[in-house]
Amino acid sequence: MSWYEFDSFQFDPETLVLSKNEQRLSLTPKAGTLLLLFLESPGKLLTNEYLTSKAWPETSVAESNLPWQIHDLRKALGSRSDGTKFIENLSRRGYRFTAPVRQHQPEHGEAQAPSSSTEHLATSEAPVAGHGAVEAQPTKAARVTVHRRAVYGISALALIMVLVPTAVLSPYIARPSRISVTQYVQLTNDGQEKVDWSPLIDGSRVYFMEKQPNRDVLASVEEGENKTELVPVSPDFEFFYDLYPATSQLLARRSASDQLGPGLWSVPLLGPSSRRVVNLNAASANWSPDGRKIAFTFRNELWVANADGSESRKIAEVSGAPFSPRWSHDGKSLRFSEGLRQNGESLYSIWEVKADGSNLHRLLSGWNNPPNECCGVWTPDAKFFIFQSMHKGRRDLWAIPEHRGLFGTKSESPVQLSSGASEFFSPAISGDGKQVFAVGTVKRGELVRYDSKLKEFVSFLGGIPATWVCFSKSGRSVAYVDYRDKTVWRANADGSQKIQLTFPPLVADGLAWSPDEKTIAFRGLTPGKRPIIYTVPSSGGNAAPVIPGEKEQGIPTWSVDGKRIAFGDVPPVMRKPLGGEAIHILELSNHVLTELPDSQGLWSPRWSPDGRSLSALTIEGLRLKLYDFESKRWRSTEAEADNNLTWSSDGKYIYFLSTIHDPVLLRLRAADGHVDSLVNLKAYPYMDSSWSGVAPDNSPLILRNSGGTEIYSLAVEYR
Repeated sequence: MSWYEFDSFQFDPETLVLSKNEQRLSLTPKAGTLLLLFLESPGKLLTNEYLTSKAWPETSVAESNLPWQIHDLRKALGSRSDGTKFIENLSRRGYRFTAPVRQHQPEHGEAQAPSSSTEHLATSEAPVAGHGAVEAQPTKAARVTVHRRAVYGISALALIMVLVPTAVLSPYIARPSRISVTQYVQLTNDGQEKVDWSPLIDGSRVYFMEKQPNRDVLASVEEGENKTELVPVSPDFEFFYDLYPATSQLLARRSASDQLGPGLWSVPLLGPSSRRVVNLNAASANWSPDGRKIAFTFRNELWVANADGSESRKIAEVSGAPFSPRWSHDGKSLRFSEGLRQNGESLYSIWEVKADGSNLHRLLSGWNNPPNECCGVWTPDAKFFIFQSMHKGRRDLWAIPEHRGLFGTKSESPVQLSSGASEFFSPAISGDGKQVFAVGTVKRGELVRYDSKLKEFVSFLGGIPATWVCFSKSGRSVAYVDYRDKTVWRANADGSQKIQLTFPPLVADGLAWSPDEKTIAFRGLTPGKRPIIYTVPSSGGNAAPVIPGEKEQGIPTWSVDGKRIAFGDVPPVMRKPLGGEAIHILELSNHVLTELPDSQGLWSPRWSPDGRSLSALTIEGLRLKLYDFESKRWRSTEAEADNNLTWSSDGKYIYFLSTIHDPVLLRLRAADGHVDSLVNLKAYPYMDSSWSGVAPDNSPLILRNSGGTEIYSLAVEYR
């Protein structure tokens, strides 16, 4: 087999593998093809047209594709000893390889192994008089030879007894069982909020999505350059799921409003033509290792199909929403994540299934309670599976050793990879397995309000890290939940003289002041229990359950006279009613519980400030409805809300944040159901999508993440 050598590099033209000092380097197949063209013609000018026609035969590509691939190749090669580049750019005419190249040809003929001589047994025969010949007796040399053969035989047998079990057991004892992060490098520094999705890797270039005012865009950064560049792809595509480096093909989703309609599309990274793969509006997708198949998720199902969309079939179905599918390196299995709203909590777990649909099972069952793991990826050698987990209050990267024992069981628990001030999530891995790319963030919650005159958010109450902010009827006091530990606090309206009202391990959400301002009702959760309603004196004291029990209770709301509390039932799975859910009203004087008429299938009630109306949401569809206590009838609206409903102080409007489509702060006019869009948050770094509120002047409140997100590279070491 022939191979090329230049400087301290070696290049195999058959496999397109580039090595330096016997260490394999990361190189995309396209860059490898270009390097072969240069090594075949060192010192010669190769025109742009020639290189493009050879690297992309029978394919029409954008002009910018070639210099982009040359850039990646130059990055892999670095500079020569004299500081010059290996590849010279000749003023738009083409490129030339400047280093001397040596081609090594295979030698003809192979040396034959010498044959070993056979050792014979030496004997002497002596006839005895009067008798025939007797059996020959071995000489001393023969006895030594026999002894030596016996020793050799026993040694060989012992060696076999050692080598055979070692060969059988080596897959179970030779693999490294430790992985650790040795260095953190921040790749981007543009201040733009990054989309929570795993980066896409193509050689030394990292692709990711970030938020801009009107839409999410695809951007990239070259390792070591710290410069973010927007990728020129059609704005009709709103999300990019995966990238297959060998062909530079993206898997993407078109906007639902696009005239071609939604669906899963294959999009050349820098080429002109895209094609629809499947008509289903996939929520996520992943190329198989050989690029011949696609795995994608749709509703609560996992599907696989050929790369052209043919022979699509469902292989798994779960209770929640599956996302982030990942193929194993042999293409025989898939792992995916599931998001599930259950018992008032958002739960995330990782599942595995065979490619034929068999052996569906959940990973890490019982490891983290409640489960909060997702978005994993195998290392290239398949020895570790790296994923993100919310563990002990923060998001970090963890790894599962894939090493299995002799009986097929795993002997080690997940190990934590990332640590420090930043949280890391959405991992991806380089082709050589030496780098993990991830989104990193330092979360610093800041309470802000939207100033309609300035058309921007401004700090509120000193920028405290607070959610579920609500003001007393007089406006003199404010109560809120500290975002960091979910404890309840009360303070003056300006944030001064704050008092802590609840303490861990009790965590809270959904606050409501009593009209007399003496009590605060909230929904609380203790470890191992379901959320129920508590009350606590606003001046301080013990928090106590209002209605003890095991059934989950929704967020409370007070009647205008302070004698009743209304709340809704919470289904085990978000948006999937079981049929018995309704809105209940509790008489505090005698603890009699009644059901609000015709409230079946509704939840999340909020009493109006004048006490005449009550707003609620349908569990299925999340439609906002209004109940009139005088007529005892419900009125439907066209508004969709999956967030906290907050009445304006005068009772004319209901404010809420809707994340069903783009995250938007909305306002519904109670009189006629008209909805105003106040501000789009798609490009805004808000935190806690379950809450929004209003200030005393009825300006919307949200929690801003002032820490920001960037793309990081984590160098990993295996032991």
